[in-house]
Amino acid sequence: MKLCINCKHYLADPSFPEKTRFSRCGFDRPKSPVDGEPREFDLLMYCNIARKYGDVCSIEGNNFEEATNV
Repeated sequence: MKLCINCKHYLADPSFPEKTRFSRCGFDRPKSPVDGEPREFDLLMYCNIARKYGDVCSIEGNNFEEATNV
């Protein structure tokens, strides 16, 4: 099973890291053309919403990439 918490795009909410329901998906996190910084965390889609819709990640986890421990 492809769980978001095992995906390299999974981003825990810094305010509530233990509450996975607040996690965001960093798969589509473009950089700002102004300063080169990644898109702000609050502008990212919640993981559960991304998995709900087929055109984003879908229930199958189409954007899933196994997280690696570095």
